[in-house]
Amino acid sequence: MKRLFALPVIAILAAAPAFAADIAAVRIHADWCPNCRALDPKLEAAKAELGDDLTIRYIRLDYTKRNKAKLWEAADEAGIREPLQSYLGDKVKTGLLILINEETGEVVGKASSDFSEAELKGALQAAAAS
Repeated sequence: MKRLFALPVIAILAAAPAFAADIAAVRIHADWCPNCRALDPKLEAAKAELGDDLTIRYIRLDYTKRNKAKLWEAADEAGIREPLQSYLGDKVKTGLLILINEETGEVVGKASSDFSEAELKGALQAAAAS
């Protein structure tokens, strides 16, 4: 009798949707980029302050070796190539945080190293509310 009850529970768990983020916060980073070095600690502090309150998937794409093919391959693997490439065009920009609505693929915000920690937090919250 226990087996009959266990099977439906397993089926329900297996059918539960995986966690899906509302927003992809994409950062194109390069070790040589001074704006990246300025943005990173502020973003980490904003993320720590926000905790798990928002469903944001943070994606860091490495552009240190200026290899566009690898950058777009990593963006493809993360499922954000099309909106990111549409937004950036052919020019790769480091030191930016680009906020993409995961459902629509629309860029809903951006932030730069000029933003304070509070402004970054606000940009993340505004994007998650969009």
